[in-house]
Amino acid sequence: MLPRGVKFAHAAVFLFAALLAFLSLRALDEGVTIGASYGILVEDFGGGAASSARVIEEVESLADELGVNVAYEDRDLLQGPGSRRRLYLAIGDPDDPSGSWLKRGYPEFSRSLTTEVHPMRELRGLDPRGTYLVFGPQDSARELLATFERLGYRGTLFSQPSLLDPNAYFGQKGELESLLIMIVAVVMTVGASVVLNAKTYGVLRLQGRSFAQILGRDMALIAAFWVRAAALVAALVAAALLAYNGLSRPAYFGLFFAVFLAALALPALVAHALALAITYRTRITDAIKGETSGTLAMLGTCSVRVVASLLTLAVAISTFTAAREVAAQQASREAFAKIGDASVPVLTSDPADREVEKRYDRKIGAWIHDAESRGEVIIATRADVESMTPPGKPTPKRDVLIVNDEYLAEQTVLDTSGERLAGLREPGVKAQILLPESLSESEKDRLASSVTGWLKSEADLYKAELNDREIETLSTKPGQRVFTYGSFLPTGGTDELADAMLSDPVIVVVPKDSDILDGGYPTYATQGGVIFKDPRYIKRAMSTGVGEFLIGAEPVARRAATDYWTTVREFRITLFNTTAALAVLLISAASAALIYRRKNAQSLFVKYINGWPFAKAHLSLLILEAALALALLGWVSWQTISRLLTERELAAQYRAEGIPPPPTEAVPLAQWQPAVMLAVVVAGFLTTILVLALSQSTMIRRQAIEG
Repeated sequence: MLPRGVKFAHAAVFLFAALLAFLSLRALDEGVTIGASYGILVEDFGGGAASSARVIEEVESLADELGVNVAYEDRDLLQGPGSRRRLYLAIGDPDDPSGSWLKRGYPEFSRSLTTEVHPMRELRGLDPRGTYLVFGPQDSARELLATFERLGYRGTLFSQPSLLDPNAYFGQKGELESLLIMIVAVVMTVGASVVLNAKTYGVLRLQGRSFAQILGRDMALIAAFWVRAAALVAALVAAALLAYNGLSRPAYFGLFFAVFLAALALPALVAHALALAITYRTRITDAIKGETSGTLAMLGTCSVRVVASLLTLAVAISTFTAAREVAAQQASREAFAKIGDASVPVLTSDPADREVEKRYDRKIGAWIHDAESRGEVIIATRADVESMTPPGKPTPKRDVLIVNDEYLAEQTVLDTSGERLAGLREPGVKAQILLPESLSESEKDRLASSVTGWLKSEADLYKAELNDREIETLSTKPGQRVFTYGSFLPTGGTDELADAMLSDPVIVVVPKDSDILDGGYPTYATQGGVIFKDPRYIKRAMSTGVGEFLIGAEPVARRAATDYWTTVREFRITLFNTTAALAVLLISAASAALIYRRKNAQSLFVKYINGWPFAKAHLSLLILEAALALALLGWVSWQTISRLLTERELAAQYRAEGIPPPPTEAVPLAQWQPAVMLAVVVAGFLTTILVLALSQSTMIRRQAIEG
């Protein structure tokens, strides 16, 4: 008979492979259109570009000529849970699985995304730019790209994730962490079960069985167990998928399941063979008593302990980070819900050609300025106070938000008397600096000086006039949380994105009739700081001269909802991973105690009857545990301190050159890694002590009976 732990491990392998297959296939289905081989992103066009009707006609004709299917994917609607995706399909190969989608619909695996399929001719008259998917070879995709270029458009060819791409299976960070944790758990469970079953293997050796015969016996028993487990899991999975999505894409699910089953089962079988080799090195007489060759067993257990500890550290930090982001985003969801369809423009990336870049800045800047003067635009862009501070001067630590008067009309900002601020109060004033009343006078002076200097330099840069008398400084009521509309810092720091509410920031008000910041509008737009109250204004602009740099409109609230649900999903996965990793850690600690007890059963019994205290009797294991804990804690502390010192030196170099330093916290909550590792090693150490204490009485009774 197989040890119970081995049976349990292989049952877990089947169930977890099914779970990972479900999660990965669902993520793939929500992220891409499954079945497409290549894609072409058509972003802009030059002079004399063909009309939309002609473009669609050419695409349909080429699809028919090449015998491939081509689909236009409406990416604006591909925005997270509960959303919709539209495919506009030209059929040139009706025998391809995608050829039936117009009649039967897209075979969705995920229930979180609804995909509508329409004939491509319905795109005629609409903007033809966007993503085109090719269900065929690369040569066909290149032909389609050449067709777009001939029609006056520019595009980029890219590959779609295929079932031969490892990223399709292991590209999701949370699922990959789950897989690694499960591999460690399976290896630990199988290895410990085989080692602790030394008595059974000792009897088989006494009967004359060789190592190969014993291993073959176990593999045959595992194969028989697999047949039963496969039938049961197949029935359970089929029933679950039938209820979830009508048993959609069973072949894809089977392939994903087979890949994850192999990834989990192979380490389990290797661990079984290695653990059996360890027990085979034990003398037969010792093995029959249940004792094992302790050196190799303890070495393997300690190796697993190290891996389990590092995995637990990594996923625990991820969980803390995700929990912080969920809490922060939850606090700002009400503000996002109130802004309705307010959208940010999705722009093409900055052109590499200098002349095109100048045209890009001029057209986008003028378009935003015109829309702002019409009351269509809210400016709410984050600024880096370090970039406002002259080199060599102390850098104030405070969030800065640049807004226009439309922002103040939409969002509530109170002065010290509790009255709502509505814009500039004095005639002739062109800008306003709002400072929290809670700041000290020296801090206010430093911040006002930094912001004033920055405003004047921006005005000079864009050939506008601004002097000190035209800048008004006021105080705001302390304790206010101000909405950013989800804009982010130009340095790209990610921590700020988790919370769209700033506590007592410095607010710089530049009214819509001012030309101080006109040249910076294209940059602000790429930071999510230019918000159009009506997205139709953006869509109408796509048919004008500025349309060559516009991809579309992205609703701010929908983007925030997508980020929120993505973060919630990551938090749930990391929380599960942390629980699983902690379980693996505790199992490995318990296994170390049990293997140590089996290895030293006789000597521990002698020590007990001679009255040795617990700590002295188990001194060797306690020293090993302490050394392991100190090594892990020391290594993590050294890594953390080295990283912080390096970041500090780099920041000092940037400041010395008058450049704002980049974001320093590349790994969120990384400074807490030593504290988390301390908790991890303490948990493992206490588990070892507890298992030793609980098993000591059992060992003593057994030795008394056998003795």
